[in-house]
Amino acid sequence: MILFLSPSTPPPLPANSNFNRYIRRQFRRIPATYHSCRPRTNLPLPVAATARDVDAFTEYSGYIFELSTSEADSLTDYNISKIAAIYRNKPLVLVRRLLQIGTTFGQWFALRYIDSVTERSDQMFKIRAAELRKILVQLGPAYVKIAQAISSRADLIPPSYLEELTLLQDRITPFSTEVAFNTIEQELGSPIDVLFSEISPEPVAAASLGQVYQARLRHSGQV
Repeated sequence: MILFLSPSTPPPLPANSNFNRYIRRQFRRIPATYHSCRPRTNLPLPVAATARDVDAFTEYSGYIFELSTSEADSLTDYNISKIAAIYRNKPLVLVRRLLQIGTTFGQWFALRYIDSVTERSDQMFKIRAAELRKILVQLGPAYVKIAQAISSRADLIPPSYLEELTLLQDRITPFSTEVAFNTIEQELGSPIDVLFSEISPEPVAAASLGQVYQARLRHSGQV
């Protein structure tokens, strides 16, 4: 999992807006005494963050890649040999994944074929494009990356599909903010309220391998 913070230059402010009001609306202020008054596991999060369903990939494909605790612990560092060894001992995982990919795309192509037979291709074009985007998200980051590369080829992709695939550049459903904040603390080695005075309660962007939060450094005030 990769977590990104925004660069030092903040996004443009809305026209005719007051900066302080804008910042208060966009950021969640973190009290300096937060950790002294309550345990880390009770980190208060926005309702949207705590109530959000799991992301589409985890819900649709996550069961295939479930690992035991020992297997997960062995993959704290990226190691191709260890990954290969785990899945070499799980041939059924490969079979299940191939079946999942085949049936998922098979259903989509079958619907496209039915559209052509019933002469509804033009009518259903945008709908099928949106369905394809959802399928790629459900199948995981590898398929999202392929779609991102294809979405830059306006000379090859019909406009409706191009519009949908472009959404995969930075508008993928994010994973839990609680997971993100925990990861930030673990990787930077300090409580989040020590690092930042303000941080956006929701990601400002999310893509295939990570998501972006905008924050203000506590020690310098820099965004």
